[in-house]
Order: sequence, then C-alpha cells, then structure tokens
Amino acid sequence: MTPLPLTAGCSIRGSTPSTSLAVVGDSSGGGLSVSTMLRARELGLPTAAAVMLMSPWVDMALSSQTFETNRETEAFFYKEVVAGLAAMFLGGADPKDPLASPLYADLTGLPPMCIQVGGDETLGLA
Repeated sequence: MTPLPLTAGCSIRGSTPSTSLAVVGDSSGGGLSVSTMLRARELGLPTAAAVMLMSPWVDMALSSQTFETNRETEAFFYKEVVAGLAAMFLGGADPKDPLASPLYADLTGLPPMCIQVGGDETLGLA
C-alpha cells in the first residue's frame, strides 16, 4: 500500500520538479511528512527540496522523557492520551517501525529539514 501523501506527491510531481516542492507538516502531519520522504527514497523516487516540521510526532513508541518532565506545562498530550492515539494509528504495527516512527529511521539522503518545537511540548521528541 502506498501512503496517500506519497500518491498525491507523485501526481503533483508529474508536472513540477521536486526541486520546486517543499513538504510541511504539523504534529502527526510532521511525522507523516518524514515518512513520506523515507518511502519516496525507498522507492527510488525524488524527494522534496526541503521539509518543514512543526511540533512533529515522530515517536510512536513514546520513549521521550518529556512526557514526565513537561507534564505540568502540557495541556493535553499526556502519555496516557498519546498512547491511545498511537495505538489507533499503529493498528498493531511495531511502534519502532521507521515509517511509523521516523525517530528510529536513517535520515541519510533526505532533504534539509527545519524543525520547530516549543520547550514545553511532549509529543514524541526524544
């Protein structure tokens, strides 16, 4: 199965060179943005020229200590809440699969990435 963002990206690329495209994602969309670039690389397809990630969720294994260290400043994404969201997203798949959790991926050869996150966040940033 080809991820929807990759399918959409392939049809856009039919008329636009990859050097003119940037991929942007926020939260779970940030993780999907990286996963899309990983899958494109795996398939030998060109990747975007750049990736912009805002508060990306890149760790479905929930290994970040920020769930505890930032618990008092986080308004919603407590580990218990995120565990339920991750379980629904994964559907039984390995939480450390690099396409599900880009934190565990080899990012060699991917385009430059700008990553922005706040100091009080918890979302899967180790």
